[in-house]
Amino acid sequence: LGNFSVDMIGGMIGVNQKGQTIRHCENAAVMYGFIGNGGIVGLNAGSVYRCALTDHFGSLNLDYVGGIAGVNNGMIENCGTVAGKTISGNNYVGGITGFNLFDGVLRENTCYAGISAAGSYAGGIAGKNAGIIEAGADGGQTARSVAGRNGTAIGGLVGLNDEAGVIRCPNRGAVTVVNDTVTVIGKQNVGGMVGNNAGTITSDGAVMTVKARLVQALEGDAGGIAGKSDTAVCNMNNASERVTADRGNAGGIVAVNVGIIERCTNNGNVSSSQGNAGGIAATNESAGIIRGCLVADARAVNLRGVGAEAAGAVCAFNEGVIENSAAAGQVTLGGSAGVYGGVAGINRGTIQGTDRDLFAVKSMPQIASSEAGRLTVGGVAGINEENAVIRGLAVEVDFLKFSNYQYLGGVAGVNAQGGTVAGCTYAGTMTDTASLAGNCYGGIAGDNGGTLEDCRVDRLSMTVKGVYTATSNSTAAQKEALSSHVGGIAGKNEESGGIIRCYLVNSAESKMIADSGMSGGVTGYNKGLIRNSGDAVTAQVMAEITEDSTTDELCAAAAGSGIAAVSDYVNTQDNREIEAQRYSGQGSVSAGRMQMRMEQNGNVGGITAYNAPTGTLEYCVSGTWFINNKSNAIGVGTGGMIGMNESEKDLKYLVNGAFVGRQLGTGATNRFAGGIIGNQSNSTKSGWTIRNCVNYGTVYCYNAHYSGGIMGQWTGT
Repeated sequence: LGNFSVDMIGGMIGVNQKGQTIRHCENAAVMYGFIGNGGIVGLNAGSVYRCALTDHFGSLNLDYVGGIAGVNNGMIENCGTVAGKTISGNNYVGGITGFNLFDGVLRENTCYAGISAAGSYAGGIAGKNAGIIEAGADGGQTARSVAGRNGTAIGGLVGLNDEAGVIRCPNRGAVTVVNDTVTVIGKQNVGGMVGNNAGTITSDGAVMTVKARLVQALEGDAGGIAGKSDTAVCNMNNASERVTADRGNAGGIVAVNVGIIERCTNNGNVSSSQGNAGGIAATNESAGIIRGCLVADARAVNLRGVGAEAAGAVCAFNEGVIENSAAAGQVTLGGSAGVYGGVAGINRGTIQGTDRDLFAVKSMPQIASSEAGRLTVGGVAGINEENAVIRGLAVEVDFLKFSNYQYLGGVAGVNAQGGTVAGCTYAGTMTDTASLAGNCYGGIAGDNGGTLEDCRVDRLSMTVKGVYTATSNSTAAQKEALSSHVGGIAGKNEESGGIIRCYLVNSAESKMIADSGMSGGVTGYNKGLIRNSGDAVTAQVMAEITEDSTTDELCAAAAGSGIAAVSDYVNTQDNREIEAQRYSGQGSVSAGRMQMRMEQNGNVGGITAYNAPTGTLEYCVSGTWFINNKSNAIGVGTGGMIGMNESEKDLKYLVNGAFVGRQLGTGATNRFAGGIIGNQSNSTKSGWTIRNCVNYGTVYCYNAHYSGGIMGQWTGT
């Protein structure tokens, strides 16, 4: 603690020595001293029991002021102050003690008086704590405040919880330690329970709850439990009406976390007028861990950050570790951010599930953004940045009735170069009613520049307006820029991107319908690597297939996995959509299959709509899906694996099991569909090869003239 000098003045005695007891005393007088004033005792090293302060006390020029003891190094138990009075001081001001030392114990005390500090370190129980505080239920019924408008470390219970300090609750069940009559206001590091925590906040079977009317930082950070925490905060619940920072960060539990937040819940509104806001923490620093925490498990929560880049239900920015944490109910993310995530807005660390079963993320916040530009949104993270990891999560959320997306992903809006999404699943619905060119929508990631591996989409209902204004003469770059991109795994796979062992479950409930654009079962537009991906049967088909495997071996593997051609022909009925047609054996061509449809204009492929010059695609299987392209344009492709292929990379070990349809309103020439590739264009390199590929799917053109078992059309030199 260092050396400090105090002159001790107490209402009953200056110093209560070790082994001595003060009990059943009351101070109803007004006192003034030099430093270290206590309503009952100046310095306590013994015991103080059932004593009370019943009048105003202290002065704004005094340090170490406490309603019972100025400084405590003994036991203070069942003591308190009364409502309607104020305890005043400069620094280290507390309702029970100004400074609780190493051997100090505060047990079952109450302070219903207001606290006013001209300086720093003010709390409803202690200004500073280096000992033990056992918190009890707050039974106050009259409005009161803990205020240090010019100071740091202002808290509903404790201003500064020192490294040795312990705040705990010995009771069982939910215990409200700061109730809704309390307002906590300070300059910076303001918390509903603790302003600045460097010690331990925990409980043995109890959940300590803060229900403050207001927790406000005027020029710094504010948290529902702690303004700042360097260590552990466990078993806490914030249910404050409002936690807000005028110029700083605000978090439901902690504003800035560099310690551990575990088994905490936030059911309070959080806002920042000039900074980040998060349901658990505004920012989780590189050393921070958030584990087993929930937001809005008991009531709806609003989170709003003005001037912030990102927002998330758990935190706006994560550079540490978030485990098994998510929104549990209705959360609304507001403010001016352009990046939104169901767990974190921007992830620079790790977001993971650690249970044997995947941790379920089942609630996606509503977005009420004031940002005029297009948004990046993900079910887990808006952006998963370089070296960041998302893994072990089962995301089951919907994205409905919104038209301001730029990048939308079931797990990550953008998985940046060097980022990883691994072992995650997605099931849900995505709709967008007003697309722009360049928009990307994906079941796992909207735009992927990193690695997606071992992910699965169990159910996907995607309806996108889409854009496609490219022509047959457009370059690859122009086709990319003039289109929106839709994919079951990723909307677009960048040149640095890899999609490996990612699968879609063939379900009649799944559909990918776009008016226009690039639409692919795995990715709409591919510039990177796609390997061992496609239908969920891919893993079984490709399990023993290697670079040296023969086509017969591939066919045997496909047949052994249940892939087979339909022997019936399509019994064409005029003026019907292809999806309404039936086979000669009376079976529907589309029933029971995942459907991929392009309603107006664009490219469609079972794995990718467009494979760019740098794109690599190998060891993939499209399942018993249904594909139909209704575009009348001449410069688009429709294929069981690739709609249009302009890649310079060879193709190998591809299996198509999908029905591939091309439908025109009226008969027209030079419109194509292919079992593997709709349109093959060798425009940038000669010597290209396709080998060891198998098509099992029906290829059917209605009012279009050309269909091929492997390719619909081959152009270029």
